[in-house]
Amino acid sequence: MEQDEKITIRISRDILEDIDEFLERNPTLGNRSEFLRNLAVEYIAKSRSNVQVQTPEVVCVQIPGAIREPLSESVDLGFFNNLSEALTVVINELAAGGQLFNILIKRLESARQAKENFMNYRRNMESMGDVKVERTEKK
Repeated sequence: MEQDEKITIRISRDILEDIDEFLERNPTLGNRSEFLRNLAVEYIAKSRSNVQVQTPEVVCVQIPGAIREPLSESVDLGFFNNLSEALTVVINELAAGGQLFNILIKRLESARQAKENFMNYRRNMESMGDVKVERTEKK
């Protein structure tokens, strides 16, 4: 079993007080050490992926600058309260207008076509005797 390493960090009193207050309101997050350890692990996991599912309703997405900048500007101008609200409104409007559905259908059709092309290729190779594919039954 791997042993934990002990480290020392410097942190301002203000931030430490914020952490303590947050932990008081959220006791399930444990003590300072557990909280900071879990925060570090979560931060690293998020940095490794462009998409991070936190709960079925909450997904973290890395937004390219060309999309993020106008959304952020619309928040700065007061059209939305925050970036999350801006994204939610945009997605809902795309869905209401049918564009989101069209995008998804186009992607699914493309995936189905790629699968069909692969299956045709495999059948052709099998018929020429170049490839033998063993089929197994799913249990």
